[in-house]
Order: sequence, then C-alpha cells, then structure tokens
Amino acid sequence: MRTIFKSFLIIVAVLSLSACASISRSEFAGDVRHSDLRTAALSTKPIGHVEYGNGRNIKIGMNSPLMVGESLKGRFEVVSLQGVRGQPYALTVLAICDCLGFRKWTVVPDAYLLDHEGTMIAQGTIISPTHRHITGVFPRDGEYKVLVLADAIHEGEKVGSIRAWLPGGGLTSSFLDIPKRSHPTGIVQVSYPKAAS
Repeated sequence: MRTIFKSFLIIVAVLSLSACASISRSEFAGDVRHSDLRTAALSTKPIGHVEYGNGRNIKIGMNSPLMVGESLKGRFEVVSLQGVRGQPYALTVLAICDCLGFRKWTVVPDAYLLDHEGTMIAQGTIISPTHRHITGVFPRDGEYKVLVLADAIHEGEKVGSIRAWLPGGGLTSSFLDIPKRSHPTGIVQVSYPKAAS
C-alpha cells in the first residue's frame, strides 16, 4: 500500500510541476473574437518563443482569445519561432492530459504554421486526437507563428482512455479503463526538435 501511495504522490508532483512550467497569457483576451486564422495570427501577440531544439508548454485558458468561424471554434494561443529559408521543420503539438483523480480532460488541438503576413504555411496532420505534426520547408527567413486552437466543437467527447490499476491483493487485482474527454482549455506542448543528422 505504501508503494502505491508513493507512486501516486510522484505522479501528482510531476503533473503539478508540468502545469507550473507552462506559460500563459498575462493579459485578459477572453472576450476577443476572431473569425479566421489570418486575423487571429496578425492581431494576437505570441505568449512565448520556441527555440530550435526545444519546446514550450503553453496554457490555453479562459483568458485566451476565441476563434469562432465556420469550421473552427475554440480558444487559442500563439507562439513564435524563427525559420531559415530552405530549412526543413518538423513541429510537434501535443496536449497534456489533466489527469488528476477521476477527471481525465485534454485539449484536442488544431495546429497551424503562419508567416509574418498571416498566410498559412502548413496545417498539423493528425497523429492521434491529442497529437499534431507540422512538417515542411520554410519558404523564407524570419519569424513564424504557431497557432494552437483547442477544439471546442467536440467538447466532452471521448478521445481515449487511461488504464488504471486497481489493487485487490493476490489474483484479484484488475485494471479499469477511465475515459479521457475533450476539454476546451488545458496545456499543450509545442516542440521544435532539431533535425536528425
């Protein structure tokens, strides 16, 4: 029983630290609405910068701006990165589950790479409901923006499950699948890994 309790405390500590390590919008923009990606990218100040070879955890919260378009609906955040003309990129956008207790919530992210004029360069391909991958080659030198939208259209829908071990002693131990559901706010990691050489 002590081992289970210690494991639980370690998991809680790791999740708490990962949540604390995220950056969030300091000014309130929760009532700011946009209807398209270009306008959203041009008028929204990035909340952070992602360096080549690194990643950032960003928080999409109730103070994040809102996208309400024909096919896009949800709160979003923007981070910037530097691109070099002709250099390939492989960006990863991965939602981090809010999995304390029986609450299993996660953002279902949509991800877009846009240039300084708000033109969409690439859209993230779906790896899983909570994982997007953006690949391509930078068309010019300069600053780019990654816009991550927390999809609110499918809020509450099941996007996976987490298997929990239920100790019962002896042969009675079992596993329980707890559904993981889409949520309109949460933490997302944006990574810009170095290309394999």
